[in-house]
Amino acid sequence: MIEIAEQQIAVDAKEAGGPRARSIVVGLGLIILLGWLVPYVTFIVKTGVVSMGGAFAWGQVPTAPFLVLVVLARIFGPAVNKLLRRRGYGVNDALMSYAMVLSTLTLCTQGMLWYVPSIAAVPFYAQGGHAPWVKLILPHLPSWMLVGGEPGQERLVRYLFEGTPSGAPIVPWNMWLGPMAAWLGMLTMLYFTAVCVTGMFRRRWFEQEHITFPFAELALAVGGGPSAWDTARGIFREKLMWLGFSIPFIHCALIALAFLVKGFPDLGFKDIQLGHIFTGAPWNIVQGHIMFRFQWLVLGIAYLIPAQISIGTVFFYFASLLQMVVFASLGATGGEWYPHTFIVRQSTGGLLIFAFFLFYAARLDIRQMWQDLWGDISGRPSANPHPDRWLLLGAVAGTAGLIAWSHAAGLDWWVAIVFIGLVILFQLCVSRIVAVLGMQHATMWISPTGLLEAAVGTKGLGPANIPSINLQERVIWYAEQSTFFPMVLQSHKIGNVLRWKSGNYISGLLAAGVVGLVAYSFFYIRMAYQYGGLMMSPKWYFMYIDVQIYNQIAGKMANIAGAPLAGRVGVLFGLLAMWILMSCHRAFPWWPFHPLGFLLASGYTARVTWPGLLTGWAVKTAVSRYGGERMYFTLRPIFLGLLIGDVGGQAFWAVVCAVAKGLGWVT
Repeated sequence: MIEIAEQQIAVDAKEAGGPRARSIVVGLGLIILLGWLVPYVTFIVKTGVVSMGGAFAWGQVPTAPFLVLVVLARIFGPAVNKLLRRRGYGVNDALMSYAMVLSTLTLCTQGMLWYVPSIAAVPFYAQGGHAPWVKLILPHLPSWMLVGGEPGQERLVRYLFEGTPSGAPIVPWNMWLGPMAAWLGMLTMLYFTAVCVTGMFRRRWFEQEHITFPFAELALAVGGGPSAWDTARGIFREKLMWLGFSIPFIHCALIALAFLVKGFPDLGFKDIQLGHIFTGAPWNIVQGHIMFRFQWLVLGIAYLIPAQISIGTVFFYFASLLQMVVFASLGATGGEWYPHTFIVRQSTGGLLIFAFFLFYAARLDIRQMWQDLWGDISGRPSANPHPDRWLLLGAVAGTAGLIAWSHAAGLDWWVAIVFIGLVILFQLCVSRIVAVLGMQHATMWISPTGLLEAAVGTKGLGPANIPSINLQERVIWYAEQSTFFPMVLQSHKIGNVLRWKSGNYISGLLAAGVVGLVAYSFFYIRMAYQYGGLMMSPKWYFMYIDVQIYNQIAGKMANIAGAPLAGRVGVLFGLLAMWILMSCHRAFPWWPFHPLGFLLASGYTARVTWPGLLTGWAVKTAVSRYGGERMYFTLRPIFLGLLIGDVGGQAFWAVVCAVAKGLGWVT
């Protein structure tokens, strides 16, 4: 087998200016294929048991795109080069197809789209037992957001949750066309805005601030591109890489055997709840907030990223637990001063300061984009215009479209402006956090609605705004650990390293977003009518999560209140604390704790990654201290192998289990 030569990158870039049309066509074809495969693997085969810290379409390292990259770059690519030497499928093509699949996957699945059908239909499936929904909520929602409100459609809604009986039409598309077109229009605008907003910051972050984005480096190394994480001989020629690879890959194989072989023990790592150790007050306040979960992926990341990031995340996580104990010792164990809620408000305030620093650092770039944009529009272009000025126009247009959609969906203009502004701001911050920390997600349990309620209360929002803003947030922000903005930024990083022309690959990304939303919607809704949503996901995407949000909305509308003092104090405390931490980080080179750990302290990410981060930090510190820089780089392929083996093992064995179940070998 002929290996893909890295010199082909320069040839492709010189001759074609970046990714070619065929790579975009292949990417679109793969998106359509995954539109069926991902929900099938997730809901029908249910290979979540194979996962060791991720899923086919979950987190910032979803296994489906990684599998696509390995197939295209390491299996299909060399074979095509052997048969068609002059027109082979090269590195540029493989990485472009990967970027298209990656940037759209969570947008179209667990991040956002999968919440839409059930949220739109569940009031007309369950309203008989939820009368408050009909009286309080539905009058404030436009009919085009919902499915099943017309006479005679109750039966068709029931089939979404219970499956279509034999002989009935498979999917009543006429009923779904209007509402899904409205929701997909909003998600398309959000995706377009994400491409433009992250693109505006890419040159500053990658070329001036030198943000590495560990997962983009991993993709480049696996795909055959130039990567800071590659080795002199190539990552797949390192024996130590295969040693590290084998550990999680074999472990994942043993987990898969529990799915394939009846009676085989499940050897996956189990979450160990540690909170029950603390039984007496005030320490028992941490029950449910401290656990032990080990992941090979996190161990590998912790060895590869700067030590102050790993130890900073662990330090602030345990500091937040200690803060909860202090609050409980003062008698604050419930109500608006509940310790964990207060800490979440701190993270919210800290995120606002972090956003301020991001925009302050990029202020000159944004000013130049604006001036050059107006120069082009007025016919007086600059002699040296900013290359990303048109992305600024796209970001403004996309944001305006989202605000108009939110207003049409029932929000007052001022609420729509603030809400959409916070969504985009928070998403941009999460993208930067993932780019710096290298975590597989950045979940802080903060929310735009939570900040608005802390500032003005439900009374300030007004009863008419509460239903729509909460439903919109559930779709476009609820699963922040699966948001797609960091994946779009990763695609920009790949394009930056390979020096693709902006117009080429951005056009491919936008086409991928449109095709992906349509394809995934078609297969997802069709699968729900075929198998029944309650069979596919009774504890999350169908019924549970939707009943929960409608009940929360009804509770808020029935108990209108002003802004709680604790919420405002928490946000202000977070503003001050993050400002001090960011200033110390910039002013003192010896400062040991990265301030982004303060933002993650309140959420799921720190809770599940601290064991791996602490272990990786300890190993890296010991190796660097006693073996020096040479020993650190000698052992680095082992930890690269842990990353590749973890993600690759999940992808490979998930497909094996899917095939086994499809062939009837597993029931």
